[in-house]
Amino acid sequence: MDAIVAARVPVEVKERGNSMLASIGATPTQLINSAYRYVLAFGSLPCAEHDGRPTETGTTRRLSAEQRERLEAQMLSLKVSGHDYSQGGTKTLKQAIEEKRKAEHAALA
Repeated sequence: MDAIVAARVPVEVKERGNSMLASIGATPTQLINSAYRYVLAFGSLPCAEHDGRPTETGTTRRLSAEQRERLEAQMLSLKVSGHDYSQGGTKTLKQAIEEKRKAEHAALA
């Protein structure tokens, strides 16, 4: 079962917002659902200001302990060309990918 949410928005903001949503192929319903999912995930509004007042944390978002653990686990599993980026190597990911691409092309020649 779905519920209906009503909100007051300045006419110009609504018109410009709906136009922008249409240009990216989204609807006001998708916007509202995304906003609610964001609040549920992060416990805050998705922007630094709301109703003209800055948030307590300004523009800095902080990861929850669970998000930090997931990110660290993903970084530990990230390996390209045999290089483990979780160990603070000197190559960037872009450099490693380029090296791998060159090696593959050389093997084809």
